[in-house]
Amino acid sequence: MARAKIEGLFRLYVDLSQGKDGELGGMVVSGITALDQVGRGADVLRAQISGRRDMLARLVEEGQRDGSVSAHDEPHTIAAVLLALLHGIRVVGKAGGLAVDRNAFVARALRVLD
Repeated sequence: MARAKIEGLFRLYVDLSQGKDGELGGMVVSGITALDQVGRGADVLRAQISGRRDMLARLVEEGQRDGSVSAHDEPHTIAAVLLALLHGIRVVGKAGGLAVDRNAFVARALRVLD
């Protein structure tokens, strides 16, 4: 089911955003926050973000078809919210502020799909 795939992404991002790994942050998040300084790399970063948003939209559409996503909003809108949450997790983790219960955090984030 598509919802389980999205849940897996959230679990991965939470895990990568805690402890030493979290403080290192991700290349995409670090690059996006300094987009005006990365020159030609900005196009690559924009493509990464766009690709992730499209992948999330496909998962939302799949979930709407298989019944695992009950939200009736347009898939790209839901995907944009999911993308913001996922990258926000990385930003907060980089600042060392993501000391949360993983299961509770993921369960709350997945409510976007309801």
